[in-house]
Amino acid sequence: MGRQMKVLSIGIAVVAIIAACTGGTDAEPVVAPTSAPLASPTSTPASATSSIPSTPLPTATVAVAPSPTATFVARPSATATATPQSATSTSSIPAPVLTGEFTSDVFNFSFNYPSNWTLDESDEQVIAITDPQGEVAFVVGIDILPSTQNIKAYTTLALDQFSQEPSTFEATSSSGTIVGELPGNVTIGELTSSGGTPTKTKIYTAVIASMGFTISMTGQGASFADVEPIFDAIVDTTKFPSGSFEPPPMVVSRELMSAGINASASEPVGVTTVFEEATPALFAFLDVDYLPIGTELQFIWFLTNRDGVPIDTIDPITVETGDDGAFWSTFEPLETIPLGFYFVGVFSEEALIAAMPFSVVTEDGAEFTDAQSYVDWGVFLIAIDEPVNAVYATTKALELDGKNTEAYVIRSEAYTTSCEIDSATADLSKALGLEPDNAVLLARRGTSHWYALDAVKALIDYNKAIGLDPDNAGYYNNRALIQMANDRLDAALADANRALELHPESLGTLDSRGYAYLKAGQFRNAKQDYDTAISGGFSVSYTLLGGGLANAGLGQIILAREMLEQGLDLVEEDADTCQDPQITDLVKMAQDVLKNI
Repeated sequence: MGRQMKVLSIGIAVVAIIAACTGGTDAEPVVAPTSAPLASPTSTPASATSSIPSTPLPTATVAVAPSPTATFVARPSATATATPQSATSTSSIPAPVLTGEFTSDVFNFSFNYPSNWTLDESDEQVIAITDPQGEVAFVVGIDILPSTQNIKAYTTLALDQFSQEPSTFEATSSSGTIVGELPGNVTIGELTSSGGTPTKTKIYTAVIASMGFTISMTGQGASFADVEPIFDAIVDTTKFPSGSFEPPPMVVSRELMSAGINASASEPVGVTTVFEEATPALFAFLDVDYLPIGTELQFIWFLTNRDGVPIDTIDPITVETGDDGAFWSTFEPLETIPLGFYFVGVFSEEALIAAMPFSVVTEDGAEFTDAQSYVDWGVFLIAIDEPVNAVYATTKALELDGKNTEAYVIRSEAYTTSCEIDSATADLSKALGLEPDNAVLLARRGTSHWYALDAVKALIDYNKAIGLDPDNAGYYNNRALIQMANDRLDAALADANRALELHPESLGTLDSRGYAYLKAGQFRNAKQDYDTAISGGFSVSYTLLGGGLANAGLGQIILAREMLEQGLDLVEEDADTCQDPQITDLVKMAQDVLKNI
């Protein structure tokens, strides 16, 4: 589940299915309407969300959720389905005591069931229970509604789903009732399969705030009567969320580009972010969990500059939907795809929920002929977190122009991302050989020396950078960290204070000063800086660990443990990135403190 998502309303559907057969024909199971299951916050190219041109959205980009209705994402069928029971069977199925209990932590509801039945909760939105003989199956389906609905509107929506191909549904009676603890509706009717087999159906519906519940059972002849008491007993035990419950938000679980789609499996084929100019078609694939019924998604394909800022839109494109919340948009160029940089934005109403960057750079082995094109490609590849390809691109640029300073700088950044610090430092030294008085390059190399734990060389470079640019707050902030690596805590505090004089609103500098106070044993001052940074929105691994250590130093053990554990969790999430000396030191101190509190 993603952490930074908006709250959506939900509906919960409980479906009980009995399969029976007459004349050798299996009765088809019926699944009530539901939304599909659903991500980290999407990774968007720099400035992409703020620089989208005001081009009208192409009508072809409206992604309508799959059937059974035009804007409805169908819930997958339960894995536990009923085995047909012989129509000649007259034995009754006894109603066991409902001592088994299922509770959904995600949707905050529960129900009881016979303890000797088999529970399948592999899908959060489709929970099934089957009897020991495999003759009876109950399925709990979970729906998400886009807004509050009354019982009449929700009942209509639920019943409509039973009228979709390949089956038809005809209600024979409908009346008010109680569903669990909620006021609701019960409908009796007949479902007819495409083969003409009639199946008796009983459907309960209930609504609480923006949550709807559909509880249904189907069966034929005596089998329906046999299982109805068990069905009703399970329904009576169902406990639903309160009206104030906040359901799980919509989450994008996968977003990626590919050169093909396996439509039958709803899976992308040939996943990459770099395509050849002659690629016949490109696919933007999206996997969504907890998508509300009626949600419309719009895919827009943008041509961008090397920094990911949109320049124009491209077409023609189409949109298709697959199973389990899968969507994909296809771009089939009329000719070859122009070389350049692109991203596909996916919108729900006006909100950008996903962005998939990619580049088109080659055709039949032919590559760029000028160094700057390779440099631009390197910048783009770093932005989409492909440092290895970025090294390749900038190396090609330097083969064409060995005095291209930017190529050395971009390659050094790619090396740093891959934690190849010595190579990064070497490239920055070559760049400084071309521009020896460049303060930015000196600061970059100083940081590279800091990563390599050579604090003396780092300090020399930052002293030179500050000499060339004495009012750069960032240089003082970074030198403060280097002063600490040299055990010069007073000098570190002086640099941090100077940085705050130049840039008083910098939360990052408060983090650095808090770290200096922490290393100096001034826990109260450290706590104040860390608390201010966190309350200002800078709640990251550095500030959580630093704040936790400061609280531990002040004896606030419970708060310290909570913050330290949260900070270590964030560090673990970024375990594949190159860690700098500050975070490495904070992690070690945090681990030592947690052993003793």
